[in-house]
Amino acid sequence: MPRTPWSALVPAAVLLAFTTAACSKNTANPIAPSQSSTPTASTPAAATTGATVSGAVMTGAASSLAGLTGFTSLVSAGRVTVTVTGTSLSVVSDDNGNFVLPNVPTGPLVLTITGSGFSVQVTVPGVGSNEQLKLTIRVAGNSATIDDSRRESLTSNSVEVEGVISSASNGTLVVGRLNTAVVVPPTAVITGGTLADLLVGARIEAKGTSDGTTLTATSVKIESLSGAIGSTGATGATGATGATGATGATGTAGVEKEIKGAVVAKPTGTCPAITFMIGTQKVVTSAATEFEDASCSGIAAGDIVEVEGVTQTDGSILAREVSKEDEEDGDDGPKGSTGATGSTGATGSTGSTGATGATGATGATGATGATGAGAQSSQVTLSGSMGSINGSCPAISFTVNGTKVTTSNSTSFITSCSKLSKDDVVGVVGTKQSDGSVIASQVGKKS
Repeated sequence: MPRTPWSALVPAAVLLAFTTAACSKNTANPIAPSQSSTPTASTPAAATTGATVSGAVMTGAASSLAGLTGFTSLVSAGRVTVTVTGTSLSVVSDDNGNFVLPNVPTGPLVLTITGSGFSVQVTVPGVGSNEQLKLTIRVAGNSATIDDSRRESLTSNSVEVEGVISSASNGTLVVGRLNTAVVVPPTAVITGGTLADLLVGARIEAKGTSDGTTLTATSVKIESLSGAIGSTGATGATGATGATGATGATGTAGVEKEIKGAVVAKPTGTCPAITFMIGTQKVVTSAATEFEDASCSGIAAGDIVEVEGVTQTDGSILAREVSKEDEEDGDDGPKGSTGATGSTGATGSTGSTGATGATGATGATGATGATGAGAQSSQVTLSGSMGSINGSCPAISFTVNGTKVTTSNSTSFITSCSKLSKDDVVGVVGTKQSDGSVIASQVGKKS
């Protein structure tokens, strides 16, 4: 009897192995993928190299604060089916839209999401091997977007987070509805803006390492400032005594500031990155600074200059534009920045829009045209339970975490003022006063 060659047996054995694996598929679990999520001894590669994609599917449009956690109108999409397009991987979520897809192939994915009255698709770029990826997917009408995401490698402690900043305090950010804590050290490389642009409402992508709870960023990319909530500036008055500074309107891309006066001493540093003082105000330039009527090297002690720029965390101004004046006129007080919707505060008097700033310090003699410095309030963000409410809408007062909050008819209520009550968890954006209280520019109840 002739022997069958080994070369003829191998294809048959391989075919038998794949046939056996295909017959082992299990679809009994309603929230597990249709392909078995438990690896067997015959498929170790899928268990060690496949990615896990999980998350929640939400519906609704973002509110006026552009995706800010706790202030959005997103609600659960309910029970949906999530399918990796082009594969047999499919899962039915729980009743709150939460799903898990294990053993997902690497590379860009297209997820098809089908629910009550809709069927949409969303692209997930660059899924890596041995990676855990968490998503918040927002369905609005006939489209879907990824509101925020968190990528974590199973073979290293590297983490990547993308989403909207919901809280910012002392170099620590909270990002997205996933509430990922991100620490931004001085060594982190920031692109698309500066450290001062990392404000509540800005959308960022942060990469770095994680200790399990907190991501320490090595790089931060600012993707959008359209939803960022800027700080409130104050205008100082010109004359012998600094008058009450008018509060500038809320900005949309950081704290804008303008100042005019004499350069106190010879600038330090090397052009284009120099540092000089106008009175007690420190000014810093960079390669992005535009110089008008004089070059960078032409700025000298005694020159009258006008500076426009953005305040930094140390109180200095990062100059966007420096103009040299031909005549030595008396200096004007610094002006409050013009916000996206508010009007510019009037110099030297109480502004008609925005809250009144603190009384300016005593300036130099009026004849010299020196500037009386208006006190500048700082923008803060609070979050917590409301204490007892006093007053009547829209002029009410309450406490959040021990801090007194006051509203007025200029306050924007994300949630109707009349619907707020004691013990509601709210978010407050406003201006901190000299007595420690906060005058609110925006108030909303967290969902």
